Amino acid sequence: MHGTSCFTDFIYLMKQTKKTKWHFAGLKATKTKRLLAEKRGYRWAKPWRDTHMPAAGAEHYVVAQLMFRDIDAFKCERGRAGIDVVAADTKRGTSVGIQVKSRYYRNATGFPIKEPKADFVVFAKLNLDSNTSKDGERAPECFVFPAAVVRRVIEVGPSGQWPKCHLHTIRNVEGYREAWTLIEQALKRKREPAARTSRAVSKKR
Repeated sequence: MHGTSCFTDFIYLMKQTKKTKWHFAGLKATKTKRLLAEKRGYRWAKPWRDTHMPAAGAEHYVVAQLMFRDIDAFKCERGRAGIDVVAADTKRGTSVGIQVKSRYYRNATGFPIKEPKADFVVFAKLNLDSNTSKDGERAPECFVFPAAVVRRVIEVGPSGQWPKCHLHTIRNVEGYREAWTLIEQALKRKREPAARTSRAVSKKR
């Protein structure tokens, strides 16, 4: 009797969490409960994975890659309006903002993003799933995109799903793989227009 009551409460909770008959992924249940739920028309979602720590690790990874290339980089605190990392050239007094989007699985083909809010978007495939390689390890892969490139290919799903950027829609996408030099070049040229303006003003005087 007690078991029946628990199952009834369990089904009620499932109904409350998702009206589309998708079980809320964070719940745990025995195999018997799962089979009974499936017989009643409920499909079982995969267990939800908390990716907050891997996402933070991706941001640190981007900082490390930039510093390996002698570029000053700093991880921003949370809530900095879409800018996760700042890269700077202290000699020239220039800086660029970087938005980091990461995916846990190796077979990820894109990343969710509404609107790029930084100068660059770095997509990091962390390759942390168990099927990565025979020894279970695989280095992350990073794609470095100027924000304008991402902005042109953002797509919204047919049912109003979260906007995504798919790699296959980006022309010559392999050219952006580990393209950290794009950030280095942007730091070198970002302040040139201001310098030309000051020279033009001095000539008028």
